[in-house]
Amino acid sequence: MEAKSALNNTAVLLVVYFYLIYSGFLGNPKFVLFNGLLASFGVILSYFISVHFGGLIPSEDPNLYIQTGYVGTSAEIVKGIFVMVSGILLSRLIALLISISDKGIEKAKESEYL
Repeated sequence: MEAKSALNNTAVLLVVYFYLIYSGFLGNPKFVLFNGLLASFGVILSYFISVHFGGLIPSEDPNLYIQTGYVGTSAEIVKGIFVMVSGILLSRLIALLISISDKGIEKAKESEYL
């Protein structure tokens, strides 16, 4: 089943994290937050699409989870929540760095007058 291998592929989540980090280079915390929420929605949506259209069967039984055709619901939902939280944290980090930069510029202007 291609749907299960696509869900379990860690390279996809790695690309999502790099996407969030690179969106932080623009310096807008709201943009990073939007991208984080959009990416988490995409991760959760991919789970639901793979269940409804990909033929995967959601299960929480550890014996069934390792078999082909079954997928763990809680693990996929936690992935989406993790992407959302990482987007929120990265957004706050960008806001903090911007405020530190603004304070530095302010102090530099104050030191010119001395």
